[in-house]
Amino acid sequence: MRPNQSAADLRRNIHAGRLTVAVIVTIYTLVLAWVYDEIISPRFGYGGFVTIDPDFLSVLRDAMTCGLLALLLPTSVTRPSDLGRILVLFLVTMPTVTVPTFLTDYWDTGVTEAKFYGIAAYLILTATLAVLPRAAIPPLRLPGNTSLYGLLALSAVAIVVLGLSYGFTLKFHALTDVYDQREIYSEGGGGRGIIGITAGLLQNALAPLFLALGLYRRSLFYFLVGFFILFYIYSITGLKSSFIGFIFVLVTYALTALTTRFTFTRVWCISLTVFVGASALFSSVPGLAVGVDLMVRRVLAMQGMLTYNYIRIFGNEEPTYYSHTIFRVFFQDPFTGNPPDIVGSALLGRSVHANASFMTDGYVSGKVVGVVFATVVVAVFLVLLDSISGELPTAVALSSTCLVIFIATQSGVVTALINHGGLALAACIWLAGSNFSDSKHGPPPPLDAPARRSRA
Repeated sequence: MRPNQSAADLRRNIHAGRLTVAVIVTIYTLVLAWVYDEIISPRFGYGGFVTIDPDFLSVLRDAMTCGLLALLLPTSVTRPSDLGRILVLFLVTMPTVTVPTFLTDYWDTGVTEAKFYGIAAYLILTATLAVLPRAAIPPLRLPGNTSLYGLLALSAVAIVVLGLSYGFTLKFHALTDVYDQREIYSEGGGGRGIIGITAGLLQNALAPLFLALGLYRRSLFYFLVGFFILFYIYSITGLKSSFIGFIFVLVTYALTALTTRFTFTRVWCISLTVFVGASALFSSVPGLAVGVDLMVRRVLAMQGMLTYNYIRIFGNEEPTYYSHTIFRVFFQDPFTGNPPDIVGSALLGRSVHANASFMTDGYVSGKVVGVVFATVVVAVFLVLLDSISGELPTAVALSSTCLVIFIATQSGVVTALINHGGLALAACIWLAGSNFSDSKHGPPPPLDAPARRSRA
């Protein structure tokens, strides 16, 4: 076969792949809408997950909109920014387009704005990533395992810092009891200052890096280190994101290792559609309802409901200009509490930290300009991760960065980068990245090599 014929076949396959993904995403959105209407809303309506049973044409319109947006998803997934585009579409844009349709008659405002900002954020992110240049940043090369020993020592120091305030006892909290533990964590300064930064460093930077290292090197020791860190963070904070993070790292590594870079997106979409449908079908089985609660409601639908309520509550208020973050030294906060606490109290009548995505936090901080600013910052951060993980096997690059990218879809951009370990992760990858390409620890998963060569 002549080279030009091979290129033509590749283009046809890519176009066919895009159309396949668009159809799957349309079906996924319809399944998610059904699960929201039939299961999530009846069970969690007290927390803002209400429904007016909209007509099917409105739901179909939302699904087709998401399907069209899916045409812009990457056809080749080899670096963190590719995964970032997928996560922003599924965890920010799609719930923001879908869920407010069920809230239209409950509160009058926010529906059109929520959908608009959700779509705009995804389009801005895609366009920004397309034009930003990438320059490889080689990892620091220290002799032997020096850098890994340094990260292990850093983990120990961080655990000691948290342990002095919350103790060193490991305890599993039932999902119904996590809010009590969160109040204990918050009263001790959790989520703020050195405590919050230390917890973010452990959970979102060091833990996924050790998990990825353990999987890649087939090292039980490093894998257990990562698991222990996440379990300890859950013990003292009660944050479900620790469980979600552990599952997320494993799934991302497995998908990357078991698929090709051209099939990752399709397999992701199919797997998520099947998971949401199966979670609904088995939601009445004791012990399996956690699938709907922890994953579908908390991860796949939450940001749509929160974005709508943030716009409803703060739509007529002055922007905060990120005065609810570390930038409070430059701007005066117009509110007595920070936005997540205000929204949490409005929805549940008690102190719950209802974190919203980088897009919604940007809206509260600067309305339209704030959404654009936050989205561009996320794009720049994704390019930084691309540049600093360029020498890593693809499975490692994606699995070690997936959790902090996920966090950006669930919290403000300043919080994600500083308090939740975004910049710390970049530093850790730079420090220890060379340890992942050490050939004496065995070959990488077989599909990593062609994915790495594709990075130009």
